[in-house]
Amino acid sequence: MKSKLTFVFLFCCSAFMQLHAQSLLPDSAQKKLSAAEFIEIVKAYHPVAKQANLLTERAQAELLIARGGWDPLIKSEYDRKTYDGANYY
Repeated sequence: MKSKLTFVFLFCCSAFMQLHAQSLLPDSAQKKLSAAEFIEIVKAYHPVAKQANLLTERAQAELLIARGGWDPLIKSEYDRKTYDGANYY
């Protein structure tokens, strides 16, 4: 019986505190989110959206690596400049 009364008392106290806190907040703090604001929050903080950003970054990194293989090199290898045993330059 005591545990039921304690639960009811705590529930009433928490409900009262929540109503009191809402009455103290200014109207600007109680405004509702628009659809665009909600989408921006989801894009910024949702785990699946973060994973999608990571996939994009990974694809950009792989593209950069692939492009790096096509960079021209300025070098010469004289030891392999032979034709039928004769050196040429």
